[in-house]
Amino acid sequence: MRGLSILRISILLAVIFISSCYLIQIRGYHSNAPSSYFWANLRTDTVEISYSFDKSIWYGGTGYLHVKADGPGVYGDTKTTTAKVTISEGSQAAVYVCGDDRYSVPSGWLVEEKYLRLYIDGNKVYELGKEYWWAHCYSKAATLGPGAHEVKLTIHISVKVSANYGERDIAYANMDIKIEGDGAIQANTHTAEAILDGSVNHFFTFRLPEVGGVGNINWKTKWSGVEKTGSGASGSTQTVSFIGVNRDSWGFTSPVLIRVEGNVPSVEPKDSYSINAIYDEGSQSVGIRRVAVAVSNGDEVGFSSGEYLVTSIEYLGLDIAGCTSVDGLNAWANSGSNVNWAQKIRFYSSGGWIVEEAAKGVETGLCVKKKIGGGIFSRKVSFSSRKRVDELTLTIEVPEATLHFDSMRAEPVGPTDLGLRRLGETVELKVKTLDCLGEYSRVDTYSVSESTPGVKSYVFAPLTGVYKDITSTTGGNVTFTIRWSSYKLVVKDVSGGILRNGKYWAKSGSKIEIAVLVYYSDDGNPASGVRIRDSDGGVVLTGSDGVAKFSYVKNNCEARLTYVAVDEHGNRLSDEASVTIVFTGIRLEVLNVDGLLFEGSYYSCNDAIATIAVKVVYTNSLTPVPGALVEFKPSGSSILTGSDGVALLRLTGRDRAYMGEVEASDGFLDGSVHLRIVFTSVLLEPSRKTFSGVPGEEVEVTVQARLTFNDMLLNGVKVRWVEGNIVRETPALFRLKIPEKGFSKAYFEAAGFLPCTEPCLVTLFSNGVKFGEPNATNPTVILNGFPECNYSYRIMLNIMDLLNITIPRVVWYGNGSIAYGVTIGVVSSNGTVVRSSIVSSNGVSFNWTESKPGVYHYFVKPLNANIGGDVLSIEAVFTAFNITANYILDFNDTRLFSATAYWAHNGSPVADLPVHTDLSKQRVISDEDGRIALPLKDSDYNGSCVERILVLKQDAHPSGIWRTIGDCSIRIVKLEWRSLIFTGDQYGFNTLLSLESAEDKANISFRVSVEGYSPGISSSIRILRIKSDNSTMTVFIKPFNNVSFREMFALRMEKVEYSGDRISIGIRSLTSNLTIRNVKIKVANSTFEKYVGDLGPGSYLETVLELPEELRTNPVMLIACSENTVPHAVRIWKKPGLNILAFISVTPFLLALALRLRNRNNNSSQSKNEKEKTKNNLT
Repeated sequence: MRGLSILRISILLAVIFISSCYLIQIRGYHSNAPSSYFWANLRTDTVEISYSFDKSIWYGGTGYLHVKADGPGVYGDTKTTTAKVTISEGSQAAVYVCGDDRYSVPSGWLVEEKYLRLYIDGNKVYELGKEYWWAHCYSKAATLGPGAHEVKLTIHISVKVSANYGERDIAYANMDIKIEGDGAIQANTHTAEAILDGSVNHFFTFRLPEVGGVGNINWKTKWSGVEKTGSGASGSTQTVSFIGVNRDSWGFTSPVLIRVEGNVPSVEPKDSYSINAIYDEGSQSVGIRRVAVAVSNGDEVGFSSGEYLVTSIEYLGLDIAGCTSVDGLNAWANSGSNVNWAQKIRFYSSGGWIVEEAAKGVETGLCVKKKIGGGIFSRKVSFSSRKRVDELTLTIEVPEATLHFDSMRAEPVGPTDLGLRRLGETVELKVKTLDCLGEYSRVDTYSVSESTPGVKSYVFAPLTGVYKDITSTTGGNVTFTIRWSSYKLVVKDVSGGILRNGKYWAKSGSKIEIAVLVYYSDDGNPASGVRIRDSDGGVVLTGSDGVAKFSYVKNNCEARLTYVAVDEHGNRLSDEASVTIVFTGIRLEVLNVDGLLFEGSYYSCNDAIATIAVKVVYTNSLTPVPGALVEFKPSGSSILTGSDGVALLRLTGRDRAYMGEVEASDGFLDGSVHLRIVFTSVLLEPSRKTFSGVPGEEVEVTVQARLTFNDMLLNGVKVRWVEGNIVRETPALFRLKIPEKGFSKAYFEAAGFLPCTEPCLVTLFSNGVKFGEPNATNPTVILNGFPECNYSYRIMLNIMDLLNITIPRVVWYGNGSIAYGVTIGVVSSNGTVVRSSIVSSNGVSFNWTESKPGVYHYFVKPLNANIGGDVLSIEAVFTAFNITANYILDFNDTRLFSATAYWAHNGSPVADLPVHTDLSKQRVISDEDGRIALPLKDSDYNGSCVERILVLKQDAHPSGIWRTIGDCSIRIVKLEWRSLIFTGDQYGFNTLLSLESAEDKANISFRVSVEGYSPGISSSIRILRIKSDNSTMTVFIKPFNNVSFREMFALRMEKVEYSGDRISIGIRSLTSNLTIRNVKIKVANSTFEKYVGDLGPGSYLETVLELPEELRTNPVMLIACSENTVPHAVRIWKKPGLNILAFISVTPFLLALALRLRNRNNNSSQSKNEKEKTKNNLT
């Protein structure tokens, strides 16, 4: 039913507020209300929103008014900027102007005239005079309607100067043309968020209109009498917030005082508000709870709370004193004691729990039960919340309780006189404990046993505290009576062993018998027919003499045997009797022998004294046997062991073996161990003691170990080759190499065997030859007449020079005799035999040379297949000089002879090379880069000719090289300049020059070009390098400073029009990152100029140049220049069209270059008119 009521409320609210979409929160128990509540889809027509914007369609300035006063007089300047704009239909534009005249004129300067004028379509619409322009900065000067308009801003100043002569920037003006608009819009959304019982914030979102080219649009909003403003991008979505009032428009419609699990109070809205959500804390438990309600009227909202009381009445139980135990509505006490009791209840009010006593009293009794308490009780509770007061009566039924006054008593189970029992036997006595009310009983069993004979009584009192902590008793104690008796056991005899220190010792594995005597403890008479059990579990009956006999066989152990009398069930009837038997033997251990253990035998050197340490121990515990006699009968030696069981036997011999048993005995036990020891020497024997062969040849040698004791070979002995550090076991096989020359020795020794092992030696001889004396460590060689004693050489020679190698003596390594008949050869690095010779008493000698430059490697060595020996390594550099010369160019007044010297074998430059010229007879030394430079005079030559470069043998290089290869000459050509064509743009420029020889009229094209875009340019240009291929020459140039060409050529004049006395000029910046400083327009060949100002990156401006009468020529050459770019020049005629020429900044250099290329003897057939024409082309 409650769910259906909520559903009806939801449907009713949806019908009433059909224009809005509100979320109805279904109330749930124990739901915590959120800290805030959010509303969406609130009314959007309650807020007013308006907007306005402006768009700049043209912005520019006039530049500074610049006055240059050279002396007393009146000076002035005028600056103008013009904008051509078109206003679309339905729009209008405003014109704002700003004049900056904050810089005052210096003293001695008097402003006679000053104005700022704005013209629209030729009509003056705004003017400022000599007043302070800056105070009217960016005033709205005019409004433009739809259509095309020409807007011109002009500033002027005229000053009378009497002092402080010089140049000044006085003032400038800017103009900004903007399209403006405004309107109203409606909000897209209206949301709100309220803090529970706290603040409320409303949020409106709206979209600004899209206006092409407009950056930001200003807006203003108004809601509930509060205004807020802001701005945003065109077409963007904006959000504005307002602080609202938390509307508390609801109340309770049912009691605010309820029982636990009762219905939570219902609520209803007030005025024109509706409920959007209800949260409550349920009625699951007592306490003051809250209801949170969210309300709205479509525009304003509220989220507030109210309280309600959940109450209950409860029975707290029985409060009792004087009892031993309480269990719910039952309580126990000792009989005859006094008990105070009370029953308590509690109920919940707005102040919390209230506790009260419903009934109480005092009781006593003996073994009796009594009823106490019980009844029905009521209490009233009231509560008020949100102007509502409710009252509720709570009722509870209190149950009755029962008091138990009780005592404990004891009874025996079975007879109390138990008769005769054996000593050590365990007897169980049972006693029953119960209470006087018949609510509890239990049986306890007590085990008793005695070790002395006699009659004994056992008394048990009633147990207390075992039931409900009752301690009072009734009745009496329970008493049991028992008479006690026992057997005695003793070990009478042990046969098969001997007694040592309280223990019987027997040989391990032998049989031993033990007799046990049993008698009564009271009179000492033997007890026959008694079961005796030993510690191994065996049972034997005693005979008429009271004796039971046991037999045992054990190995290597110490056994403690125990005996006890038992009944037929195995229960013990007596104390234990015991005896200890040690079953053991003697064992010998060889601890150490002064010798080497090898394959089961000990080996010791001849005549050495070998000590043998033997330890004697018992086999059961491995403990030492002191004082035992140790004998080694093969050697006839004996000795007693010490306290540690160790005996030391000392033996010696020569080529003899001792083998037998080492025996030990302690007088009762004995043992032995086998031992073999050999006294001998060991010889290492190689299969061959000497080897000979080809150098590098491998040979095999086998090393054996032989005993002198019996001349037997012993396998498995480790042998080490000392030089190779290789270890192998006998028979040990080793691979050895014949040495390259002379002989070598291989030593072999035993590794880790007897110290008396004798090593062996193997000698290896080579079949090689030696260059020089037999005992010398280095060879004897004569290289090009100079004695040497090395194995490797490096020599530098002129190509075709002879290389001689002489080896005066060639001998065998083995015996030092002359190696007659051996062939010695010179072999190149590719294996080719260059020269060969057979050894004689004079040795060998070789001569050879190379005709091609290069680095050659040779080896001098024996050529016979089976003979090795010394090898000589020779690196021979056969080389010459390669001198490369270039054409001579005449740029100044002196010709420069240019050539480079290289090594012919590797192409590297030659430094410090003296060279001589054939015609001019000069001597020059090359620099570290191999460059040769000779300044030559006209008097040295009679026209075009060939100059040869010579290297003289008597003036050779420090290396001794003097030969040259190729044609070391330079062709000197006298050229005349004939024509020139020059083109260029902001990325570079090209100049084509035509040159011809005075003799054969051979034309040679000549190109000058900029190399790359990245280098910078300054006021002059230098030559980088010259390239020539006998028909063309290229001269490369690049600027000095590190500035890019794109930036240096960024200043450009465009749309130049010459009409009457006025020239209109458009000035553009072609770079995107450079500000062009102090731009000026000049007229060539005059002092007339106009200051324009700075030009920003990528910007464009227009200006007008009014020419004085004397400069109104046709055509006129204009030059645009600045502080940080190359000047740009145009030539303009008084007619439509443009004639933009190349950059004039490089003209002086090109002119100088062309003039210096002319024939200095003026023999050219070119006419004066042609020369003038060429100069005009350059200009």
